[in-house]
Amino acid sequence: MSKFPYNTSRWQKLRRAKLNRDPLCSHCQGLGRVVMGKIVDHVKAIRNGGDPFPALDGLQTLCQTCHNRKTQSDMQDNEHVVHGFDANGDPIDQTHDWHTGGAFNHESPTRQVPMPPTNTYLISSNDDDKDDVSWV
Repeated sequence: MSKFPYNTSRWQKLRRAKLNRDPLCSHCQGLGRVVMGKIVDHVKAIRNGGDPFPALDGLQTLCQTCHNRKTQSDMQDNEHVVHGFDANGDPIDQTHDWHTGGAFNHESPTRQVPMPPTNTYLISSNDDDKDDVSWV
């Protein structure tokens, strides 16, 4: 850890503040997993124009696995994609076209948009003589 800005006391204070505020891996949290983060990562990599000392919202806490994935994308100058889906089946990557609407024709009357979560459940009775399923 000898490269700027990581060798400065300013970075160490910023890192501690981020870990104190957000101790869990943000990518794993999006997948519903509870994993302690050990790495404070720049949301926008310094090599791609990111601020070396951003506000806390410009940093993210990651576990080693998620950090390795993101760093690999950063090194290839690719935009990082957070893989996986939340409990509603929506992509957890907030830049995904599903959230931004970029994949849909906004002028089309058949435009698809994410559905809000519902409290409708498929219920089946275990009666062998009853083949119907009711919605509640």
